[in-house]
Amino acid sequence: MIVDETMDIKNRKVLNILVGALNPEAQTRLVTTRFLDKCDSSTVANFILDCLSSISLDRQHLVCLKSNNAPYMIAAGRILQSLPEVQIGQRVLTIFRRK
Repeated sequence: MIVDETMDIKNRKVLNILVGALNPEAQTRLVTTRFLDKCDSSTVANFILDCLSSISLDRQHLVCLKSNNAPYMIAAGRILQSLPEVQIGQRVLTIFRRK
């Protein structure tokens, strides 16, 4: 899963979620876009969980979260990582955080 937060031309916060399989042959696809009033770790984590539910994907299939070094994105990853059914390992979260 790739989570990307940006601003649109009207200066609104936009959160895009893309999903792909851990397979070099698989294409990554935009699943959803949401305009946000605020962009913090709990908003991002909840949006990710809502997105998984909307595409009928169990939380246990979330094994990798790729984002930037923004503190709220790192915190969102930690929130998700704390859920027992989510399989994001500490090493995976650390690898993507460094880039």
